[in-house]
Amino acid sequence: KQLQKSYPQHPEAIRAQYLLARSYAERQAFDEAAKVLPSLLKASIADTLRPELLLNLAEAYQQTQQYSLAVQTYQKLLAEYPQSSNRVQVLQGLGRCYTAQKDYDQARTMYQEIIDHRPYSTVAVEAWANVGDIYVAQQQFVPAIEAYQRYLLLNTDASRADAIRYQMAQLYETSLGWLEEAIGGYKSLATSTSSYAAQAHFAWARCLEQEDRPRKAALQYQRFLQRYPEHKLAKQAAARAEYLENFTPQISKTVLEQVLEIFADHLGGKSGAGSIYDLARISYDYS
Repeated sequence: KQLQKSYPQHPEAIRAQYLLARSYAERQAFDEAAKVLPSLLKASIADTLRPELLLNLAEAYQQTQQYSLAVQTYQKLLAEYPQSSNRVQVLQGLGRCYTAQKDYDQARTMYQEIIDHRPYSTVAVEAWANVGDIYVAQQQFVPAIEAYQRYLLLNTDASRADAIRYQMAQLYETSLGWLEEAIGGYKSLATSTSSYAAQAHFAWARCLEQEDRPRKAALQYQRFLQRYPEHKLAKQAAARAEYLENFTPQISKTVLEQVLEIFADHLGGKSGAGSIYDLARISYDYS
């Protein structure tokens, strides 16, 4: 800093400024980096350093939530160096900035370019998760599920995959109302060693209750209590299990309606074998 202040035009002062900016970037001192880098870019520096400085400046703007300046700088880097070896990193940065600005269509375009450019790379796999997140933000839940499924097909990070699976199950349950799909997702996590196993087990029981399957719901609440007696949801699970066992009909309204429908079909001419099959299916589902 002293060399730069005393001899601002000296070649070594410019080099010192570069080293200072690089140090700020490496130490993630983004506020300081954002102050130093613009003047350094105006200096007479070798072209080989310019892409690095532009990238560092864009990242500094991004990290300090100056998203418009970050986007301008990332775009400048792409315009000046379209074949840059850091192109994927730039597209990632643009995707994050556009997402922060809620410009979701532009963000998705950036991630899609990563996927098209390097379809089987780690960054492309993560881009599918980012695309899913964007669709969720836009309340487009079916495309979000499809993007997450693509992520899971390519992903090798088990912990991140479990987070996505849990999020998908939540979307099935709360956003789409697809309870069978939600149950399948929660059950898979609940019967695994995942860090999401406990909350997934509780959610599994909750979905069974929503499906008007009180016996099975009560059973899963009880099993939750056996496995996680100290969990923060234990009291709620105990209360739900007690209610379902003591204050709900042994045969639910849904079951009665389905049984009556089967008898009506039988009286209308449906085969005895078909009616027996339907009764067996209901008995299995709601026992």
